[in-house]
Amino acid sequence: MSGMRPFRDLKLQWLQQLSCDKGLSDSARSVALYIITTHLNGHTEKAWPSYQTIADATGKSVKTIQRAVRELEVKGWFEVQRGNGVGHNTEYRPSAASILRASDAPKRRTKLSPFTLTKAVKFVRKGGQICPAKGDKYVHQT
Repeated sequence: MSGMRPFRDLKLQWLQQLSCDKGLSDSARSVALYIITTHLNGHTEKAWPSYQTIADATGKSVKTIQRAVRELEVKGWFEVQRGNGVGHNTEYRPSAASILRASDAPKRRTKLSPFTLTKAVKFVRKGGQICPAKGDKYVHQT
């Protein structure tokens, strides 16, 4: 591999691995999902929400948020640089190790079946709208 891919390219795989990590508490998981989906800057790959902001959004106490952030740091999901007082929020970024794990994970493909019309569900044009045929079992009869 020539270099590590940007996090924005691996975000979905990273989130999938995080959500399936059985070693994380529910609080840590919800804090991480909130930080990544709501506050992460796509260019710098950093986020700066305060503990209070996270607590208000997730419905948890500030102390629970502090424990969850510590857990995410210890388990290698985030690199955390703590701020020093008011106006100096803690900085979060996905750890290099967790990004590397996400880049090495195989991409899962979902099997999608194409939509086909069957005899039971026929649509006809009436009045500029697509409507189920009269007498169709999926139509609400009044």
